[in-house]
Amino acid sequence: MKCPHCHKSIENNYLYPKDWNSYGYLSPLITCPKCNKDFLCKAFHEPAAEGVDKKWLNIGIPLKRALICTAIGAVCWGVIYYVSNPIISLSIKEFLALSSVYFLAFAIIYWMTVIRIKSGKEAKILLKLVQESEKRLQDESYARRLYNLGYKVPEKYLPKDLQ
Repeated sequence: MKCPHCHKSIENNYLYPKDWNSYGYLSPLITCPKCNKDFLCKAFHEPAAEGVDKKWLNIGIPLKRALICTAIGAVCWGVIYYVSNPIISLSIKEFLALSSVYFLAFAIIYWMTVIRIKSGKEAKILLKLVQESEKRLQDESYARRLYNLGYKVPEKYLPKDLQ
């Protein structure tokens, strides 16, 4: 990422947050460490200002992916163990073994996502992100800096002189 003011490259610490569950819901306000000027990063959004995308709580897509990956992995393993060697060559069996490992690994990831959504953990994470955003927006200097850069800050977070 480059600063729009001094055009110097900025470390990607902003693009790779420590919390991998952030979904891009972080502070869009970035201060260039080289010229100390603020700018907005369009990759990040304040969830208290823009709302949260409910697709992170939709169980349908990860469930379908988990079922498909599990089925494909199981079929690959079934072919490897139940079809005799003269019908399928060794290279095809190796390919099927690698494919089954690949699909079953993704199935595990999708099943874990389904469990996280069903247990409410994803909803708690999104709620925490909204609360952190509200806390940032309640700081008048932060809300003023966002507003001055053209970010649409809700009126309830704006200082009195900007409303």
